[in-house]
Amino acid sequence: MASIRKDIVVQTDAASVWEAVRDFANVHKVLVPGFVVDCEPVDDERGEARSVTFATGRVARELLVTRDEEARRLVYSVVESQLPIVHYSAAVEVSEGDDGRTRVVWTLDLLPDSLAEPMEMLMSKGAEIMTQTLTSR
Repeated sequence: MASIRKDIVVQTDAASVWEAVRDFANVHKVLVPGFVVDCEPVDDERGEARSVTFATGRVARELLVTRDEEARRLVYSVVESQLPIVHYSAAVEVSEGDDGRTRVVWTLDLLPDSLAEPMEMLMSKGAEIMTQTLTSR
């Protein structure tokens, strides 16, 4: 299983960063605008879900697995995609640094391994946009 990790450090307070990360339905507005161009809530018997349209034109259905307010950790999985994904689980964790900066760790576990390289490139672009967006908060 491929595991991809992006570390982002921003000069923004952790509460503001968590406010953006935790907003599962508005990721396209508050976290990665331009990377995600649309996000719509969808009915899913398993829980809170969204249909996400990426700048590439691809669409995925993502299911919220965990939103842990105390740990500032959000976990989601892709349950439907135009890519041949067997497993996709991602976590975004927000932590406050001693220096007033905030660290965001975005981790993805993915199968098949053959998708690791293109997914890593996409996550790099997403992390770049996330950094710019969070810095301007």
